Amino acid sequence: MRGLRRINNERALTQFVHLWTQLRNICLQPSQLDTIQWRFTTDGNFTVKSTYRVQF
Repeated sequence: MRGLRRINNERALTQFVHLWTQLRNICLQPSQLDTIQWRFTTDGNFTVKSTYRVQF
């Protein structure tokens, strides 16, 4: 709620209310585990080598 103090104009307040109405019915399921997959390797695992290949 402390972040709401930063809303100092009508446009920001309108955006906040719009976002709030879109998100208020979302219910996260604690039983589902999050996973991270690196899309630049076939197995989905991050490696420095794959990062180097992506960069160059």
